[in-house]
Amino acid sequence: MRLNKYFYLQEFVPKHIYLKYEEKSLRFIDPSIIKLAFLFREIYGPTTINNWLWEGQNNDSGYRDSLSPSYSPTSQHSFGRALDLHFLDYHSPEDYDSIREDIKKHQNKWMQFGLTRVENQVHWLHIDRAYTGIDEINFFNP
Repeated sequence: MRLNKYFYLQEFVPKHIYLKYEEKSLRFIDPSIIKLAFLFREIYGPTTINNWLWEGQNNDSGYRDSLSPSYSPTSQHSFGRALDLHFLDYHSPEDYDSIREDIKKHQNKWMQFGLTRVENQVHWLHIDRAYTGIDEINFFNP
């Protein structure tokens, strides 16, 4: 199911969820996280979330339920409010640090679209919409 010009619903949910609920899987995803994925794709280029639909290895980079190997009941992934984005043109930890620096530089823009947290020290871009109660994006360590 195509959500916009870049993404399919299957990219936001694990395979077992999509096979069980099909288009109704959309109910597990915060609509704002889809908009954020679209914006990141527009700015940073080709982006992978889950790629199981194309026989890829990523299955837990979006929504996670208790059957997902990476499940945590307190993770924003478990509420459909987090994504792990992998960009085709970014490979090293330093590449992803440059994206995080760019987010810091333009955080007012990102906050308008609901971005509240970004994870540091990983070789992908974790974004989420957890309520933090602060007026800036929270950059946190795993």
